[in-house]
Amino acid sequence: MMNPQEKTKQIEIAYSAVDRANDLLTKIALKTAQLDRDVKKLKNVLSERLAEQEDQQQK
Repeated sequence: MMNPQEKTKQIEIAYSAVDRANDLLTKIALKTAQLDRDVKKLKNVLSERLAEQEDQQQK
C-alpha cells in the first residue's frame, strides 16, 4: 500500500496527464475546426470554377 505522500504524488501526476491531454484535445478541436472552414472555402471555390467552366462551354 502507498503512503500518503506517494499517493498524493501519483494523483498529481495523473492530474497533470489529464491536463496535458485536455490541452492536446483542445488544439486538435481548433485545428479540426480550421480545416473544416478551409474545406468549405475550397468547395465553394471549386463550385464557382465549375460553374464558370460550364458557362463557358455553353457559349
